[in-house]
Amino acid sequence: MKKQKIIAVLLAAEVCAGLACGCKATDDIPAAASASSKMAAADQATPHIKQTFSNGLSINADVIVPKGVDTKAVKIQKVKAVSFPKKTVLQTLFKNTKIKTKQSQNQGATRGGNQLPSELYVAEDGSECTIDSAMGFLSYGSPLSEAISYAYFDSEAAADIQNNRACYKKKNLSFMTAQQAVKKAEDILTQFGVPPLSQPKVVALDHETLQKQEVDPQKYKLKPTDKTQKKGTWTKADECYVLYFHQKINDIPIGTDHIFPYAFPPKIVMYLGKNGVVKLDMTAYKPTNDAEETKPVVPVEQAVKTFTTFYGSAQLPSAAQVTNIRLQYALKPTSNTSDVYQYSPVWTFIMSVKEKNKDQSANISKIYVDALTGKLIRQ
Repeated sequence: MKKQKIIAVLLAAEVCAGLACGCKATDDIPAAASASSKMAAADQATPHIKQTFSNGLSINADVIVPKGVDTKAVKIQKVKAVSFPKKTVLQTLFKNTKIKTKQSQNQGATRGGNQLPSELYVAEDGSECTIDSAMGFLSYGSPLSEAISYAYFDSEAAADIQNNRACYKKKNLSFMTAQQAVKKAEDILTQFGVPPLSQPKVVALDHETLQKQEVDPQKYKLKPTDKTQKKGTWTKADECYVLYFHQKINDIPIGTDHIFPYAFPPKIVMYLGKNGVVKLDMTAYKPTNDAEETKPVVPVEQAVKTFTTFYGSAQLPSAAQVTNIRLQYALKPTSNTSDVYQYSPVWTFIMSVKEKNKDQSANISKIYVDALTGKLIRQ
């Protein structure tokens, strides 16, 4: 679980404890009478909202709606997990080594009665691949990816290791350009059955920076018996691109936050080197054959009212400021017994929460309002 989600859960828990009436449905909580508010729209495309509350909550936020999106007719797309072609996946990922073992796991762990087990494949060189086609999940890691994990820390890294993405400043590596890497990665994902994606963010991991950024794995070992050692010497053969793919529907980005129960959002991160895929973490979905549907989203003013009705009169653990409000999609189950999901719009409130006894805002929390119903999403 990401740090920001933990913060959001803790914040919500402390807010509930601070409310005299306890946690109730959003519509049952009386509106905050102590708020002084001002809404100023720079233009229709980018309104700005400012509100302050006596409990330490404030809003000073741009409202971000993707350009060209008609909020009165937002597309609601139903999707299902991508069922990966195992033969193609294994041939692509394990092309330089042979599979040593295969093991079925988690029988019946999926939703909606789909009881296909996930499968773990281990190759002779130590590479591992887990495929769960029923849930659209695929994970692959090579020995090189293990070494890289102690030299490149992205947003998924442990909280006690600082993100160092900005240290990698090169745009292109010697074995291919970034543009060529994107094309190759897209070709691989297409072969795996993944629908077209938006242009990815790309980070080039050059060997000089990997050398400088590598830390001692022993400082972060999980068990005393772990024998992970520093790679020590990095060469051009170790270089790779990290590609962060995201999907959009109707020009609205699909968020990577886990908002609704039993719905794991789409995520694709590929490390691509000279000799092929170095690492791949993926949860992917594809459209069903259901008829296309459009619905209006609730105005941002209504979403703000929902948010402030709950948080504006609550006892907060510390001062907090909403810094932007954005419209995005979230993955939502269509029912508790179906393997069909839908991309459903939500208003996301991004909030900076000040730590106690500290001057700077250190933590980021996210609160969500269902953009179809206008209700607060409880996590």
